[in-house]
Parts: sequence; C-alpha cells; structure tokens
Amino acid sequence: MSTKNRRRHLRLKKGVHILCLTRGIRLPKSYSSSMSTAKKPPINPIVLVIIGVTSVSFAAIFVRLSTAPAAVIAFWRLLIATLATSLLLLPKGGFAWPTWREARYTLLSGTLLALHFWSWFQSLKLTSVASSTVLVATQPFFVIIAARFLLAERLSARARIGVLLTFLGTILIGTSGGTYGSTLLGNGLAVLAAAFAATYFFIGHLARSSLDLNTYTFWSYLTCTLALGLISLFKGYSFGPYSALDWWAFLGLGLICHIGGHTSFNWALGYVSPSVVATAVLGEPVGATLWAWFFFQEAPTPLEIVGGTLTITGLIVFMGQATLNGLRRNKHEVKSEES
Repeated sequence: MSTKNRRRHLRLKKGVHILCLTRGIRLPKSYSSSMSTAKKPPINPIVLVIIGVTSVSFAAIFVRLSTAPAAVIAFWRLLIATLATSLLLLPKGGFAWPTWREARYTLLSGTLLALHFWSWFQSLKLTSVASSTVLVATQPFFVIIAARFLLAERLSARARIGVLLTFLGTILIGTSGGTYGSTLLGNGLAVLAAAFAATYFFIGHLARSSLDLNTYTFWSYLTCTLALGLISLFKGYSFGPYSALDWWAFLGLGLICHIGGHTSFNWALGYVSPSVVATAVLGEPVGATLWAWFFFQEAPTPLEIVGGTLTITGLIVFMGQATLNGLRRNKHEVKSEES
C-alpha cells in the first residue's frame, strides 16, 4: 500500500473508531482483520444492521409518545437498560469494582451521559424530530473539533469540507422555524446534548485506559440512572404512576432502542466492516423523521430537509467515509497496512 493510501486508510479507521464509540457501538479488538477469520453468519449481518438502525430510530418516537417529563423518561430508559445489561453480563463474569481514580472518571462520565439524555429528550418536546435527531447526531463533530484543539490534531482538507457542510447544515436547521413547539430552544438543547455526548466520550476514554468495557459500561450506566433520578427529585417530578402507553414507551427505549439496537450493531461487527455500521447509524435521523411523519404527521420543512442533508453529508465526509472505496477497501490492503 502506498504512503498516501496508508494515510487515507488510517484516517478512515480513526473516523470509524470515533463514530462507533460515540454511538455506544463496541468495536472488535482488531476490527481491520476480524472479517477474514469470521465464520459464516447464521443471519445476514446487513439485516442485523438494518434492524439496529430501525431500533434506534424509534427512540425519538417513544419519547414523544410519553407524557412524562424528559428527565423521568431518561431515568426509566437507563434503569431498564442498566438492569438488562447486568443480566447480560452475569454469564460473562459480571463486573469489577473500580479504583477511586476510575470511579471519579466513571461518576463524571455517567453524569455527562445523564445530561446528554435529559437535554436531548427535552429537545424532542420542544422542536421537530427531524431537527433534534440530526443535530444530536453531530456528536462526532464535537469529538474531532475538541481533538483538534486539545490534542493539536490537524484537520485534512477533506475534514475541513466536512466541517463546513456540517456547520452550514446545523445553521439551516437552527433557523428553519420547524413545525413543532419552541424550535430555537429545542434545537439549542439538541446541540447541547451532542456536546455532552462528546465530552462523555472523552472522559470515557480516560476511564477505559484501565477499566474493562463491561465494568465501565455498568458503572457509567448506573451513575447515569442515579443522576437522572436526582434531577427528577430536584425538579419535583413523579416517577409514577403513568399510563400504559408511557410504560410501553419506557420499555421500548430501554429494550428496543438501547439493548436491541446496540446489540444488533455489536453482533454485525463480527462479520461486516465497521465503516458499514458507522455509516449506517447516521441513518437514525432519517428513520426517526420518517416515523414522525407517519405517526404524528410531522413533515419536515424544506429548510430542515436541506439542512439535514448537508449535516449528514458533512458528517460522512468528516469521518472519512464518503467514498465507496473507503467502504469496500479489500482485505489485502488491510493486511498490508498491518504488516
């Protein structure tokens, strides 16, 4: 592989790695060669990717269906997800107690995750599903921008184009006027949720330097649940009783979106390129917008469509996944890069 192609491939891997981690998708330890040794899957992995995208795209719909406050919705989602995660981890040896240093990082990351869900769910009650889901999907953008200033990482010309497209797209969405509620405040909360998610990733990166994934996931989820519970108590919100529709929405968020969606992605990663999964998850805003149109007759405005298209395109370019060559890079090139 030439030096130019090797650098391009490394940028692709880095973009895939960051986007997967910011969306909670678990990458194999050496994903570049994982497909070459994988057995024939019992189910077409692309089907699982589609199921995963469909599952997570329902998150905004479940939030809208619930009449509970945003903090309470987020609390029940994380409580259900934490309990389900615990049951899934028990057969694998469970999880360990973190050290004091690790606990501080875990407490901070869990709190940031709580603020992410709280602000995003509140956003969905104030602005359109299309605007909220596209804006919250810009979290990888914040990660790379932070890396540029905190870690002095240089941006390539291609990355700068992606930044420009994403910025223009978010400006168009932010000024679109929308079709639902207090649009400007809701859009601002969605951007804030994306920033919280990006910070959560950075803190999680520090915690994961010594914590195994299962331990980190459990304790950060548990901290997030407790933080959301405290926010709800402070705001004077009730944890129940709610209608049957509310409880179905809570279960849907915790099991379908959180567990079902991410589990499908993680399973598919054993058989397909992570670039496929990482690009596919950017379809969540598209799916959520279509569901909102179907269930709530909430059609996106022309400005939201243009802004959303620019934002998602910018993210794809920004993460180094805009070309088919990046998605279809053959195993021979990958092995050459590793050797």
